[in-house]
Amino acid sequence: VLHSQYIIHVARIQLFFNLSIFFLLFFLTLTELYKLTGEILGEGAYASVQTCINIYTDVSCAVKIIDKIPGHARARVFREVETFHHCQGHPNILQLIEFFEDKEKFYLVFEKINGGPLLARIQENICFSEHDAAQIMKEIASGLNFLHKKGIAHRDLKPENILCVNTDTICPIKICDFDLGSGINFTTDVSESVATPQLLTPVSCIITIIIIKLLLTQISCMCSQ
Repeated sequence: VLHSQYIIHVARIQLFFNLSIFFLLFFLTLTELYKLTGEILGEGAYASVQTCINIYTDVSCAVKIIDKIPGHARARVFREVETFHHCQGHPNILQLIEFFEDKEKFYLVFEKINGGPLLARIQENICFSEHDAAQIMKEIASGLNFLHKKGIAHRDLKPENILCVNTDTICPIKICDFDLGSGINFTTDVSESVATPQLLTPVSCIITIIIIKLLLTQISCMCSQ
């Protein structure tokens, strides 16, 4: 009986501790957990990505700061947060760590990736070895397969939205930027223009179709080996 009472007492203490941590984290703001370094990683019309450091662990992260402006739907931000939440644990998809909100901004804290976008690597190297190209395609296909099994379509996949983890190697890579991502709904028409406008010119569409066919052929050959 005493042993059972001891176990119940320990369980109550553990529950109280867990609830205390939960409520503490729930009411904390970004600046109470992270320190902005001032380094700008990227900027857009209504958002910026900056480097921040966790005050308690000293780990560098990247925080996407989104201004609350008229015309930018609140649901759009929450959709992005929800999408990343469903993608937790996959090695080829950027990981969302935390989410904060105040009266003026939304804050999405991500793991920091130091290798830069794949587009920059393509411009630097001009061409890749067959092994590197195959590895890149394998990791992209793995990430997309994971997304599609979750019922998620990225719909704006391009070299700018693929990040290289390391500065000295092409792989591993991580898929990012789900701002245009969408849950797949097979009962609706998904033929509307949702991709980057520059990629929708007639010539670009033809080139994109050719590239997709080549990539699908390469993936098929890789899978058959």
